[in-house]
Amino acid sequence: MSSRSSTIQIPPSDSLPLELAVEDRDLLMWDAERLARHMLVSVTKLAEMRRAGLIIDPAIEVGRILRWSRAELEAWALAGSPPADDWRRMRATTGRPRK
Repeated sequence: MSSRSSTIQIPPSDSLPLELAVEDRDLLMWDAERLARHMLVSVTKLAEMRRAGLIIDPAIEVGRILRWSRAELEAWALAGSPPADDWRRMRATTGRPRK
């Protein structure tokens, strides 16, 4: 039997796109497909990262519909993309990012 590693590989931050497409900058909320594209991962990998607590929680979750706040994603990225639990603690002490 082979053992599987549960480690999820995240691309180094210097490989992530720095410029957002014009339509992405205009959106207040991002769906999983858009977020995955900007993180250079598949939607499946994004779901794995979310289950592992490696990315922030969506701002809206209704059934299978997930939407992330672009402003919060930007603040999270500027904070070094900490795990979700750390981000919740940071946000609790500093408040929600405003843009």
